Amino acid sequence: MNERIRVPNQFYKDIDPEYVFKVQDCTPTKEIEVKSTSFRIAFFDGKNSYRNIEEYYIKVPESIFVRLSSPQYGRYLITKKRSEKLYIAGHLFRKSQHTGHRVQKYLTLFRAYECMTKAGERNIYYSSIRHSLSHSITSLTKPNVINALNELFGGLDINLDKFRHKKVFFKIYSDMLIDVDKLLFKEIERMIPEAKELFWGIKIIN
Repeated sequence: MNERIRVPNQFYKDIDPEYVFKVQDCTPTKEIEVKSTSFRIAFFDGKNSYRNIEEYYIKVPESIFVRLSSPQYGRYLITKKRSEKLYIAGHLFRKSQHTGHRVQKYLTLFRAYECMTKAGERNIYYSSIRHSLSHSITSLTKPNVINALNELFGGLDINLDKFRHKKVFFKIYSDMLIDVDKLLFKEIERMIPEAKELFWGIKIIN
């Protein structure tokens, strides 16, 4: 996820194209079993040595694999049991950038945003667009939603065939993408002191 934010080229001047994702990778994993090897070497009289090789298996439960951009951090497996919220949000965050059309991407990203925020703290622009994309105009009755949509689009209907609507849509999408990245990073950073070495430079948080 270290590529630039994916929006149509004509809208790059309206977003932050240089933003570097704090969460570079965020991939869900099933339960895995990893074969590992340990070596024990005993030295005798400074010349002869005895080597004992032991193989063992490590079982890692269902997890989310994360790789962070900051050089002082590494790669982590955070188990679903430790944070189901992070597991779900991380999966949706990744999915929102790589699958589906633009409306589906937005709705998927908003689900990740919902996982990481409380109802009373959510950005009204993010929520209002989600309401408009998911419901008929007659269902939009909340004053704050109506006001936000009028401010953004001049009405309750979002028509992505209109240049201005499309421009606003992708600006809000990129803003929410950055916010979700920051929220995920903050949650992961909070758990890093719990991390234990696992294998191949990967630490586990469970």
